[in-house]
Amino acid sequence: MTFPIIERRFEFDNLDFHFNDYRIDLQFGERCIAVRNLPAYNVVGIATGESTDEGRLWEAAVSFNE
Repeated sequence: MTFPIIERRFEFDNLDFHFNDYRIDLQFGERCIAVRNLPAYNVVGIATGESTDEGRLWEAAVSFNE
């Protein structure tokens, strides 16, 4: 996969999405989940969260060390 110049410089790929577009019909109490496929290249970490027009509601990150 070829990244745009700015993404190549930071080795970062923005995969923002709207939750309801990827939501699946499993319920865990009052929680629900969305599922996304990862890109076909080495992923060294994932940062995720939820934002509104008013700002960030929550965030989490995980690093995959080789």
